[in-house]
Amino acid sequence: MQTDTYNQLSRTTVVLHWLVSLFIVILLAVGIYMAETETRSLYPLHKSFGVLILFLVIPRIWWRMKNGWPVPVGQYPMHQQLLAKVTHWVLLLGTLLMPISGILMSVIGGKGLAVFGLTLAAANPDPADPTKTLGDFL
Repeated sequence: MQTDTYNQLSRTTVVLHWLVSLFIVILLAVGIYMAETETRSLYPLHKSFGVLILFLVIPRIWWRMKNGWPVPVGQYPMHQQLLAKVTHWVLLLGTLLMPISGILMSVIGGKGLAVFGLTLAAANPDPADPTKTLGDFL
């Protein structure tokens, strides 16, 4: 596999970046739509693709760690370079935490988790379950 160079990002970097970003944006938009319109029929697909995106995010993070961080394209003050690195880390961790929080919200909230019909965690609709409050919070 080709690695990133000073002048050009590798094809792997670009493909992983765009796949993850498109999936995150689409799933975020669908999630907002579902919450605002209470469209329950989209939840199974939303959850399935949310779990799938985790299988893109993990290799993306591994690839970024393996290749290192992009080098600044010019001379910038130290505080701007630091802010760029912090922003990069926040976005990278956000892509990891979004699908994980969705999985936890579903499982801990008692709704279970199925990926394209395959049950990974059974539903537990017991309203007295103390973890339901945590799931609702997530």
